[in-house]
Amino acid sequence: MALPPFVALLFLVLITSACSRSQAEAPPSSGNAPAKAGTPTAGPRAIPITVGRAETRSVQRVVETSGSLLAWEDVLAKTEQSGTIAKLFADLGDRVAAGATLAEYDRREFLLAVDQARADLNAAREALARSQATVSATEASLQRVKDNLAALDADVLRAQSQVDWARSELERSQQLFAKEIIAARDVDSARNQYNTAAAQLTMMKTAAAQHPDQVRVAEAQLRSDLAAVRVAEATVKQREAALGITEKRLGDTTVKASIGGSIAKRHVSAGEFVKDNTPLFTLVVTNPLKYAGTVPERQAPDLKIGQTLRLSVEAYPDKAFTGIITRLAPAVEVATRTLTIEARVPNDGGALRPGFFAKGTVLTREDPSVVVVPSDALMNVVGLNKVFVIADGKAQERQVRPGTRQGSTLEILQGVKAGETVATSNLPALYNGAPVTVITR
Repeated sequence: MALPPFVALLFLVLITSACSRSQAEAPPSSGNAPAKAGTPTAGPRAIPITVGRAETRSVQRVVETSGSLLAWEDVLAKTEQSGTIAKLFADLGDRVAAGATLAEYDRREFLLAVDQARADLNAAREALARSQATVSATEASLQRVKDNLAALDADVLRAQSQVDWARSELERSQQLFAKEIIAARDVDSARNQYNTAAAQLTMMKTAAAQHPDQVRVAEAQLRSDLAAVRVAEATVKQREAALGITEKRLGDTTVKASIGGSIAKRHVSAGEFVKDNTPLFTLVVTNPLKYAGTVPERQAPDLKIGQTLRLSVEAYPDKAFTGIITRLAPAVEVATRTLTIEARVPNDGGALRPGFFAKGTVLTREDPSVVVVPSDALMNVVGLNKVFVIADGKAQERQVRPGTRQGSTLEILQGVKAGETVATSNLPALYNGAPVTVITR
């Protein structure tokens, strides 16, 4: 029955170790002559090694990251309308302040549009004034119509009184005519006066009866005139809005920087006709910069906002830059199993530029008492990590649980205590209990 590969490999390693030990314990021979009977056997030969000491150190825990430096802000200065660019006031690499003029349009057409809008507004305001004057006249007319009711009532009373008087005069004239005191023409004259008074009364009553209709007509005219005023007011507002739009368009002929920064790119030239929403300049803020990078998902729990970040870039290999973590992504990227982080990186001297590739470490915490040994002290055999502790001139094999490397030292989480001496060379020749002799390099 064939042995599993792992077991066979382990068996081979154990045989090799035993052979090494057997050879180390064998006494030295002189040629091929057998040892003489009664000669005492020498002990195992001491194995020469170098050693190091396990020490306690303060270890700064870090999380490695890689990513890119980006502009803290990246803004496109765009056009808001069509037109011809007359002048440019900035170019690649220029630093500009917020509100600084970047470009200007040819303004002639926009100035004419503003003049036209102002003329339209003035005409609308004059039309409104006329409509308001008409309303005032109509209101006065309505009031006169309403006030005329009392006069009509008085006219009716006067006409009624005149009719009563004319009737009595007619009756008296008829009586006198019957007595042959007056002539017939006097009776006819009295009758005519009565008929005239009666007609006048009828006319007055008709006028009084028509008064409500006159009031309704005047009120309807007032409503119509008021509607005309509202239309005129709406027209004025329309013209004011049109003037505001044309004035804004005139103002938009001057393109200004929305932020203070540097010109990363110029997209147009003077004299070029542009449409609305056309990019003119790319502005970037380069102090501070934004670092956008990733860390493995297993180290995500160690990260917090506010932690210090140390970065290096290829342009300055011997210089380190620091930053502060400002944002942590709420989710891990499924495709890469990484977490995205952002950091604020000061750039007072302007040495760093947006787009630089950067690598670095996030300082998570500091452990004050960590046991470390020289990195050369660790030996890995078939997945087993071990070191040889030297005590009383002999090697003691210890299985250990290593941590992270710190330069030329290795963190030991379990298996070695601070102050112990460990072998750092000739490890394949060592075994548990092997005699050793310490040499210096």
